Amino acid sequence: VGTGTGLIALMAAQRNSIAHIVAVEIDEKASQQAKSNAQNSKWSERIEVIHSDFNQISLLDKPDHFVSNPPYFEAESLAKGKSRFTARQNISLNLNQLLLKCKRLGALEHLISLIIPIELYKTSIQAFINYGYHLARIRKVKTTPAKVPKRILLELRNHECELKQEKDLVIERERHVYTTEFIELNRNFYLKM
Repeated sequence: VGTGTGLIALMAAQRNSIAHIVAVEIDEKASQQAKSNAQNSKWSERIEVIHSDFNQISLLDKPDHFVSNPPYFEAESLAKGKSRFTARQNISLNLNQLLLKCKRLGALEHLISLIIPIELYKTSIQAFINYGYHLARIRKVKTTPAKVPKRILLELRNHECELKQEKDLVIERERHVYTTEFIELNRNFYLKM
């Protein structure tokens, strides 16, 4: 959901050799780039890119996993350029809309993977509860060991489950020097890592 140029869709296809990936993007130019990127990949037969507002789509198959880095800035904050504004502002898709649409579209048992700013996490918990989602995994992301976490990775399930709190993911030991864990996590997706 909000695939942008399709990077996460490509990574998902690379990671799961049988998954059919439906990548949804509201911005026309980004959607065209995502289609081109998918078509030029070796996973092209398993990635479908849809140019649409996620709130408006309907799917024949019920997804069992939704992945999104949803828009999270309030409308008042400024983002340069119309496409950047749409991608980052929660006007066209806020968290409640995302959860409701996933609930309506999803398979009987499904999960949602999100990345959100850490400061929105506490205010989001009630929305998860309201739509019948349970926290399954939580992982905070820090740019360096000395910095406070800025983002949080969440896995939600639409059925009761045990919460797994994972240790913080630290991206860099110092500027442009990636941690061993970050390298191992991303090695298969980059030519040089």
